[in-house]
Amino acid sequence: MPTTRRRPTGGRPALRVVVAPLEFKGTLTALQAVEAICNGLAESIPESELVRQPMADGGPGTLDVVSAAASLAMRRAQVHDALGRGIAARWGDLGDGAAIIESAQACGLSLLAPHEYDPLRADTRGVGEIILEALDAGARRLFVGLGGSATNDGGRGLLEALGVRITGQGSELSFDLAAIDTRLEHAEIVGLSDVRNSLLGEDGATYVFAPQKGAGDEQLASLEERMAAFADAAEIAFGRAVRSVDGAGAAGGLGFALLLLGGRLLPGAEVLGRLSGIDKALESADALVTGEGTYDEQSMSGKGVGFLVELSRRAHVPAFGFFGRVRRAALEFEDVLSLEDLAGSLAAALAQPHVHLREAARQLGQRIG
Repeated sequence: MPTTRRRPTGGRPALRVVVAPLEFKGTLTALQAVEAICNGLAESIPESELVRQPMADGGPGTLDVVSAAASLAMRRAQVHDALGRGIAARWGDLGDGAAIIESAQACGLSLLAPHEYDPLRADTRGVGEIILEALDAGARRLFVGLGGSATNDGGRGLLEALGVRITGQGSELSFDLAAIDTRLEHAEIVGLSDVRNSLLGEDGATYVFAPQKGAGDEQLASLEERMAAFADAAEIAFGRAVRSVDGAGAAGGLGFALLLLGGRLLPGAEVLGRLSGIDKALESADALVTGEGTYDEQSMSGKGVGFLVELSRRAHVPAFGFFGRVRRAALEFEDVLSLEDLAGSLAAALAQPHVHLREAARQLGQRIG
């Protein structure tokens, strides 16, 4: 974990701050957010020791975080995006038969323009294609980051890419597993989930996440009906009842598909956090600074921010949060700052996010230094 150490003056110990933001969706990567925050803190507390710790929870930025913490050979695969267009996606070869796949590289919402959001059409085929590439390269342990998807297909596209033949619609859906890639039988599949939501219901994939992907209120009931019919047929075909497993609703139901294949789901933030060693970094820290694009009701439910705040609580380290916008009371933090408020509007914050994030950090440094 890279650090910036500055010599204290006057015998005062240097303040040690762990800087661990996630991606600010659509504006700053976790790495860019780290730099903006560190630059701001360095202005107001130049004697501080800054521990750079970019974070992810299975969504966008997962590959970059793993690459910073472990030996990783980055690979590229020609796959299809959520709307079926050709795209070059990255995946990571960890060696020893292990691979890390970031679903958002193929079916990410950030790959689409806002007017292209279409959860009725978007699918996860590209993620299945990356898995095939990894299998071809000899991978037998597949870590699949879930989060930031444009999809609500229950993982249908992924299953079809892996050889499952699905025909019919509604209650007439039929699954043929005869041509499924046999290498999957001997593969360990681990989904890194950024949420705990199950597949169906008011807290499921459709009602919670589809509106963020372009679904109108009038579409939700039909999308849920389609998802339920898909789940009914899929569970019968695979012989697994997994729709209610925590995380099955991640990435528009992609978690459900991985469970059908015999995979398991783990909290992405916890897995990636342990890999990066952030728990150790906090043991000797004076403060934690984290953040992401939006702080809302989902932030403390399996997301990276929630995991980090819990770690800081256990380590008795005060946590401070910077967010593009704040949509719930942030009682878990020592303090939070909204870039929307700092900039005067959301549009202004989005126009120059690095500038406002740096200023937020500078102001925080003045307070805690």
